[in-house]
Formats: sequence, structure tokens, C-alpha cells
Amino acid sequence: MTRGRSKSIVQKIANDVPSLNEDLNLELPASYKLTRSKSWESTSTTTGGTTSGSGSTVSSLFPLTSTESKNIWSQYIETYEYDMVLKPQDITNINNHHLNTVLNFQNNLSSNHDQIVNYIEQTDSILHNINNVLIKYNQISNDTIEFDQQANNLLELQQEYQDKYTQISTYLKHFDHLDSITKHLSKSGTRLLHQQRDFFINDLLTSIDESLLFINNHVNFKQAELYGSRFRQCMTRGLTLIRNYLISELNNLSGNINKKLPKINIDLLIYNEFNNYLKFDNGEFNLLFNQIVIRSDDHQEYTGLLREVMLVYFNIRLGLLNKYITSVKSESTSLVQTCQDQISYFKKIIDKEVVLFDQFFVKTSFVLDEFYQFLKDLLEPLYDGIRLLVLKETNISNLCQLTTLLQQYYEFEEEEVELIQYSQLFQPILDDVQTRLMFKIQKYVDEKLIKYKPKLQDLKLIGNRKTSIVEDSEYSENLFPEIYLPLGKALTLLSNIYQLINSVVFDDLAHYIVHSCIQLLKGQYLTLAQAHMGKLNGNLSYLNNLIILKSQINNFDIQFITRSDISIDFTSGFTDIWTMIQNRNFNMIELVKKSVPKVINNMIDANLEIELELNNIIMEIITFCSSEIETDDQSQFKHNLIVKLPVYYQEFKNILEDVQLCQFLMNNLSNVILSKYEQYYNKISDDQILSQVMEVDVMYGFINDLLTHLYEDDGKPEFKDVLDRLSIESEGLSLEERDVSPGTKPLSSESEVTKEEPEVTEPIEPVVEEQPSTIEQEQKEEQTVEPDVTPTAESELAPDSTQVSHTPSPTESLL
Repeated sequence: MTRGRSKSIVQKIANDVPSLNEDLNLELPASYKLTRSKSWESTSTTTGGTTSGSGSTVSSLFPLTSTESKNIWSQYIETYEYDMVLKPQDITNINNHHLNTVLNFQNNLSSNHDQIVNYIEQTDSILHNINNVLIKYNQISNDTIEFDQQANNLLELQQEYQDKYTQISTYLKHFDHLDSITKHLSKSGTRLLHQQRDFFINDLLTSIDESLLFINNHVNFKQAELYGSRFRQCMTRGLTLIRNYLISELNNLSGNINKKLPKINIDLLIYNEFNNYLKFDNGEFNLLFNQIVIRSDDHQEYTGLLREVMLVYFNIRLGLLNKYITSVKSESTSLVQTCQDQISYFKKIIDKEVVLFDQFFVKTSFVLDEFYQFLKDLLEPLYDGIRLLVLKETNISNLCQLTTLLQQYYEFEEEEVELIQYSQLFQPILDDVQTRLMFKIQKYVDEKLIKYKPKLQDLKLIGNRKTSIVEDSEYSENLFPEIYLPLGKALTLLSNIYQLINSVVFDDLAHYIVHSCIQLLKGQYLTLAQAHMGKLNGNLSYLNNLIILKSQINNFDIQFITRSDISIDFTSGFTDIWTMIQNRNFNMIELVKKSVPKVINNMIDANLEIELELNNIIMEIITFCSSEIETDDQSQFKHNLIVKLPVYYQEFKNILEDVQLCQFLMNNLSNVILSKYEQYYNKISDDQILSQVMEVDVMYGFINDLLTHLYEDDGKPEFKDVLDRLSIESEGLSLEERDVSPGTKPLSSESEVTKEEPEVTEPIEPVVEEQPSTIEQEQKEEQTVEPDVTPTAESELAPDSTQVSHTPSPTESLL
């Protein structure tokens, strides 16, 4: 019997054949298990059918006969598409084929095994030989270690000697070149710079630079200082040869131009000859000049060589340009137009010179400084011509326009970078014009404005607001024709020169002009106004001009105080001397010291001076009006209030033309009147007289009704705006910044009168005409702004600010 093999092809095919011993279900069940038999005829294999207790197998085809069973099985097998039962011959062929393949594989395995065994034996033999060789190699290596160390030491020593040799050769190269460099530089510079220019620049000068750098880095060498000086001498000699060559080239160029000059017009030679030289030179002049420039950065002594070369160039150009430049004849007689024509003419020349200079020289800071100095020398005819025109000019407006023209060059340079800074070139002209402008303005203020004699038509400006035409050759412009002529001219001057001059200079001049305006207003103008218009209207006109001056000065933002009013006081020591004589303390040294005159240096502050004047004039107006109304007769006092308050208010509006300011003055006037009336009422001791006099609350209501009637068409005033516009403090007028409209009254009651007497203080001293010093001004201002003052017959002031805070009680109408 043949042994079964795993995964045999025959077995795989035979497993799919159903077993003949299985119980057959004619209905062909869905699944069943078949086991292969030796032959399809064998029925001895035990099936999974049911067995009896004696172990006999019951066939599923019982009780069919064997013939019937074979037929059934034949029909069943024919249902498959292939033969399910192999023939014995096929089984034999299949088994033989399979055995041949297995035997061949077995033979191959045996052959391979023998070959591998052979390889292993050879490998073992090779490894054995290698081990022998390694043993011998290690033996030889151990024997040659000392020799290897000695060889490495010799190689390192050789490399060290080689490096030292290279370093010594490099060091000696600098010293070896010294003799050859000296020999070459001792020859003619023309041959070096003409025939051997590349050798001179690339070899000689480069070698000298390297040698100087080497000496500077190795100052510890023996005789390093000596060799350094010799190399420096060689460098100086080389650069001197370049300087001599460049100067010679420029002189030759100038000689050629001078030879052609009598025959050819200078207009053709002044630029063409230089351009032709540059084309022939092909940039060699610039290259050689650059060699000096490069080495002058570290050694300032070589700038002298640069200056000498440029000086020769500048002298040649100046000599030719002086012959080329002609006087510019302008058809216009205007200063600005004439100066503009001359500036345009010279500007074209400068542009050409800049282009030509860039082709000859290399621009550095030092070179540019020298070039700008050359341009300034070139512009000397322009400076002299414009200076002469400026000195002849007497019109301030033309000087302002010329200053504006010159400042345009500064604006252009801020917007874009130009090749040449014209602001630096035209700065001398601008300085001359600004100096002349300042001189003319100060002279005009001193001789024209301060000495101006007011006329009656100047006073009529208040009514018709029309000014007369005044011929003024020095300054005819007036931006403020509706105000007093000198004041309008002064403000126009400040408006025109604002931002035309330095801020410090402008502030100094502004302080002086404001001080002069106040003096001229306080002088003949105020006297004439009071004489022809009355004291009140004259003061109101003065106040109106001060307000205009203050509002315009605020626009200029004056800050710096640089001008001083210097005076000499000869009487300051007399009091001390008299005191010493009375005390019989005769010390000659002290007497001499006390008798020396004192120099008083008063700083002029325009803002403070205007504020003081505003405080003083407002106080004077209120005092004057209150004194005109004040009287001991009760009926006359009421009559004055009814008649004069509307008149004063109308006069305020006619002159000041500011309703808020007018109401501000009227309310302060009413407060002064009430304060004085309260003092008068408190001093009455006779009950009979007291019963006939109006109470303070009733008087307040009376004045309140008057003012309310006056303000009906004007609206409620905003006094805080008035104070801000005047830039004065409310305490200076004894007023609160709060609303002092006719809805408030002074604090007063009979109980308070009996309990506390009003405080009486001394009147404030008036502000003197002379300009006080800074310390004196502060003291005066502190005195002027006392909060609690009681007016007297000479100087009435407003009541205490605490008295304008209560609501009035109902009063009967006394109109």
C-alpha cells in the first residue's frame, strides 16, 4: 500500500469524491462529508450511519441489490462535469511524476550540502592563515612603534621649520622691497605716472601700504620706528609725485586755454577745453586724485596735498569765470525781481561747475567743504551786488519778500536731496537781508511809530472804521486799517516777519514792538483821545486797542524774553548816605560804595505788560464811572443810576463793539456801586436818616432791574469767555469767574451789619509809567489782585467776591 503524502495532488482530487459508504439521500442534502476509498467499488468503509447494538452497519441503499446500487451511483457520478473516480493507471502515473520531482529535489539538496561543507572547510583554512598573519603583523608593529614616533616628531619639526621659513620670508619681503621702492621713487615722477602708471599704483603704492600696516602691527620689532618713518617718507614721496603731476596737468590745461583765449571767445573755452581734456585723460586724473583721498582718511597731513591740487583748480576756474561772468542787467526795478534774476544766472553757473568738478575729483566731506568755499568765492560778485541793493532798499515789504524768496531753497532741500545745497551758498545773502530787515523794522518803530503824532481823524476811526490814505515809502502795507494806524502797522510788521527770522530774534523784536505799542498808546494817543472824546471814551478807546493788541499777540506764541531795558539810577544811594550821616557813621569806603550809580536791567515781557495795562485801564474805567454816579443825595443817586448806566452801556458798545465785554464791565461797575453803597449804609447811625435811605437789598434789586432791562436785546453774557480772551485773572478786578449776571446780589443783611463791620483796607497804588523790573512786576501784580478791598474816594475797587453769591429778595419797582 502506497504511503499517503501531505498535500498530495492525487489526494486533493480524491477528497472531492463522495464516499460510497455514506448514507445517500435521494433528496441530495445541502452538505455532507465524503472520504476517499481505494476504489469506487469498495463499500467496506464505515459511514456515519446508525449502528445497531451488535455493531453491524445498515446500508443506506438497503434493501436494493448491488446492480441497482451501481446504477444509482453511476447516475449520481455523471452529474459532475469531470471524472470523480480516477483509473488505477492514472493514479500510478501521477504518483510516479510526483516522486521524480521529489527525488530530483533530494539530489540537489545533497549536492548543495556537499558543496557548502567544502566551502566551510576552505573558510576555516583561510581564517587560520589570517590569524597567523595577524600574529606576525602585531609582532612587527610592536617592534616598529619607537621608529614611528621618531618619524612623526621629525615631520612635525619639519612643518614647524617650514612655517617659520614662510613667516620670515613674508616679514623680510617688506624690508627687501624698501630699497627697490626707494630706487623707483627717486626717479622722475613723469615717467612713473606716464609710462608705468599701473606699476606705480598697483605695485609701489600697494606695497608701501602693506609695509606700513605691517610696521604698525609689529611695533616690537627692532628698528620698527626707523623703518616706519622710511616707509612713510616713501608714501609721502609717492603722493607728492601725484600732486605734482596733477598740478602740472592743470597748469598745462590753463596754459593751452590762455594761448587760445585771444583768438577764441572765452564762452567756447571755459568748458570745452576741460571736457576735451577729460575725454583724452579717460578718468586717469580722477583715479590719481583718489589715491591721495584714500590715504588721507587715516593721515590728515595728506589733506594738504589735496588742498593744493584743488586750490590750483579753483584758481584756474575762478580766473576764467571772472572773465566769463558779466553783470546781470535786469529790466525790472524791483529788488526781488532783480535779485531773483541774478540768483538764477549764478545758479546756472554753479550747476555747470558741479558737473565739471565731479568728473575731476572724488567727493568726500573735506573735498566738499573746499568746493563749497570755492563756490562762495565764485558768488562774491552776487553777494556784493545783492548786499548793495539791500543796503539801498528802504522798503520793508520788499525786504520781507526777498527773505521769503531765499527761504524757498531751504524748503526744497527738505523735500528732496539736491546735488548742491543752495541754502549753504545763499546763507550770507539771507543773513544780510535779515540783518537789514531787523534794522529797518526797529528804526521804523523808533522813528515812525513811536514818534507818530495822532490826529483827529485817528479818533474818528471808532465811528466810521475808515482810515485815511497815508503815503509811507518805507512800509505802506497795513492789514488792520480799522484800528489806530501805528498799532495796525506794528501788528502788520509782526505778521509779515513771523517765521521769516529766527524764533528767538522774532520774540525779542515782538517784545520790543509790543512795549513800543503800549507806550505810544499811553502817550499822545491817550491824551488826545481824553481831550477830544472825554476821559471815559478815551480810556475805552485805549482799552479797545489793548484788546486788539492782546488778541493778535496770542497768535504769535511769544516765549523767549531776551530784550532788556537798561537804565542807570543815580539816586538809589542817597537815602543810605543820609541815614549814615544822621547816625554819625562816617565810613568813607561805605560812602563811596553807596554813591556809585546802580544799573537797573529790566526785562521786557510783552504778555505781562499787556495784562498789567488791561487790569489798570479796566480798573480806571470802573472807578471813573462809579465816581460819576456816587453822591450823598439819595434821589440824585437814583437819578444818576437811571440816567448814566444806560449811557455808559451804550458808550461801551459804541467803542468796544463786544457785547460780552460791555456786560462784563457793567456788572463789575454795578458791584463797585453796591459795595460803596453798602459801606455808606453801614456808616449811618441816625435812625431817622436810616429810615429815609434805601436798604442794600432794595438798592440791589433796583440796579438789577436796570441792568436786566439793558440786557434784554443782547442776551446773557459769558464772562468766563471774556476773561479768557483778555487773559486776566478775575481777582485782578475783584470779580469771580462765575456768572455775575443781574440774578445775583451782594451778601448783606441787617444782622450781619450789626455783628461785623466791613473790612477797610488801603487803596492800591497805581501802576507807574516806567517799565518795572521782573521782581517789581510780580510785587505790583500781587498788590493789584487783592481779593478784599474797600474803595475810597480816590480809588474805588469792586467788592469782595464772596458778596455776589445770593439770590435777591423780591423788591418793589422804583423805575
